[in-house]
Amino acid sequence: LSQFVAYAEPHHACGPIRNAAELAGMIVLVDRGPSSDECPIPHRYFSNKVLAVQDVGAVAVVMVNNKKNADLVYMGAVSGDVSAHINISSVFISKEQGDVFKQQ
Repeated sequence: LSQFVAYAEPHHACGPIRNAAELAGMIVLVDRGPSSDECPIPHRYFSNKVLAVQDVGAVAVVMVNNKKNADLVYMGAVSGDVSAHINISSVFISKEQGDVFKQQ
């Protein structure tokens, strides 16, 4: 897969995607979290974030950790999530790697 990368707005992809037209056909950068009322469960689940950008036409997702120098986590399905509806690829990267993308 080779495509340009765009950053979801809001960056955490919780709630309506404000730059949907810009994301169509793109690989989309999405931030993990936040663990607050700003992004309530189930919207903060990885699968819900991926589905949200898939629904606006993204071709893949790069999920960026929100914790510095942290181990990567497994973005697996959990009971009751929407992962069965996802048809695009996604990958989880470190905050440090994500910061490089964001500076481009």
